[in-house]
Amino acid sequence: MLKRFSLIKQLLIVFGFLAILDVALLMPLVDYNMNAIIDKQMYNKLEEVQNSYAYFHSAPPGRMVAHSFSFIYNATTGAYDFDNNDNNSNLPDNIRMMLSALSSGALQSIINDPHHRVIKDKRTYGQQTYYYRVSKNKNMNTYIVSLLSSDYSDDLVTSMQARIIYLQYGFLALSALVLILWVLS
Repeated sequence: MLKRFSLIKQLLIVFGFLAILDVALLMPLVDYNMNAIIDKQMYNKLEEVQNSYAYFHSAPPGRMVAHSFSFIYNATTGAYDFDNNDNNSNLPDNIRMMLSALSSGALQSIINDPHHRVIKDKRTYGQQTYYYRVSKNKNMNTYIVSLLSSDYSDDLVTSMQARIIYLQYGFLALSALVLILWVLS
C-alpha cells in the first residue's frame, strides 16, 4: 500500500498516523483519568482542611486554604455557627447558596443516618463547581462543612495538561527519531 510512495512520504504518513493515534486514543483516556485524579485530590484537600480545623478547635475560620471555606453546622439549632469575622452577609452568593442547598440535602442525610460519618460530592452553581465534604464532629450535634471551589482544581488541571503535552511531544519526537534511524539504516 505504501510502496508506491517515496520513503520520505512513507515516513511522514507513518509519523502522521502515530500522531493522530496519540491524540485520538490517549487524550480522552488521559482526560478521564485526570478528572478522577483531580476529584481525589480535591477530596483529600477537603479532608486535610477538616482535620486541621478539628485539631485547632477554633471558631469557624472561613478561609483556611485558598478557595476553601469551613463551617460548623449545629444540628440542634438547624443553623450554621458563624463567628464575627465570617458571618453570612460577608460570604459570596455562591457559598451562601451552597450552604443552603447542603442544609436541605447532604446535611439532612448525614443527620438522619447514625452510621453515616462523611459525605463528599460536588455541585455546580453558575460557572463555578464546588467540592464539599460534610463530616460529623466529635460532638454528635455538630458537623464540619467544608467547601473548596474549582479554582483550586483548575490550577491543578492546567499544570497537569502542560506536563502531558510535553510528554506527548517527547513521544512524537522519539517516534520520529526511530523512524529516521530506520530509514538511515
